[in-house]
Amino acid sequence: MEKQKIKIKRKVMELEKETEVKTDIIVPDIKPDMVAIKTTNANTYICKEEVTVGKLRADGRIDGYVSYLSESGESRSLEITLDYIENLDDEKIKDNFTSKTYVTLKNIEAKILNERKLSITANVKIEARLFEKEEVEYIKGIENEKFEIKEETYKIKKIVGDNKATASVKEFLETENQTPISEIVKVESSLGNIENKISFNKVLSKADLNLKITYQTEDLKEASVSGTFPITSFIDMENVKDNQICESDYRIKNMFFKVDSVVSSKITFEVDFNVDLDVYEEEETSIIQDMYSLEKDLNLKSSEIEICVDGETKKINIIEDVEEKECEKKNEYSMVVYFVKPFDTVWKIAKMFKVTMESIIRANDLEDPNKINVGEKLYILK
Repeated sequence: MEKQKIKIKRKVMELEKETEVKTDIIVPDIKPDMVAIKTTNANTYICKEEVTVGKLRADGRIDGYVSYLSESGESRSLEITLDYIENLDDEKIKDNFTSKTYVTLKNIEAKILNERKLSITANVKIEARLFEKEEVEYIKGIENEKFEIKEETYKIKKIVGDNKATASVKEFLETENQTPISEIVKVESSLGNIENKISFNKVLSKADLNLKITYQTEDLKEASVSGTFPITSFIDMENVKDNQICESDYRIKNMFFKVDSVVSSKITFEVDFNVDLDVYEEEETSIIQDMYSLEKDLNLKSSEIEICVDGETKKINIIEDVEEKECEKKNEYSMVVYFVKPFDTVWKIAKMFKVTMESIIRANDLEDPNKINVGEKLYILK
């Protein structure tokens, strides 16, 4: 009996939680009183996540802007920040799990409490994926002519290793014609063009940060400026090879934007990222799905594993161990007439009677053993 080990990184669970975040914001002394709210917008991200037994802790932040009308009819912008901590509880969580946590801003609303005070209410949805690395051992082959084996060939991705890193973009955007900026009104961001390049014991991960910033000019008009900025991160990965597959995931963990205090046509910013890297090895292999003995009863220890197969995450069956024992019932017949039942296959029928599939195919002149009909009569020869 030949056994083989495979390292996998499997997703053990997905958790989600919706929560409401509330805070009050005081208007700074340098800004005029509020009369009415025009618009409210924000971005949210997870600054830090921590997995402990039975719990995933997510520390998040909401950064945004509230546009309002002042008593003089001017449109002004107020920067807002809301911090929150949420625990996603599940008794199945182990401290060796790794996590990838994402957050979506469902809505955000601002209400005027008085001319110098705002109430901010935001609803966010936190979604977490938890993973576990394990080494699975399964039966690769059986050297016994009395065993019938059903196997399938898969192109699987085996985990070689994973690691985390951080990356930052510190840059600036400048308005067209160097138009002075009064206030920032809105920040929009997206990521694209993620690439990975393998070097000696490291992976160079690259991506693009796309930004669009809406601002207000000194004459109270709105305009926007856009730009694309490269993100680079060197991630340690011992013994990584050129033929291996690298997958990286970028998640924002902090954002900071301000109008430059010296050059008022510039917006300086810093965006920080968590970078998760998984390195896989692709291999085509045959995995036994089922087996039986022509002479003995078998007790199979099997399980399902979730693994990337042909580019998709699938559950496949593996046989971890097999125990042989003497047959409880002795079959003394020489031939049986069997009528096909729903969901029957030639394999199932052969296993039931402890005969080979080939003997059923020959005895019944089956042109296509994958096509048998309910009620069809089959001869089973011993």
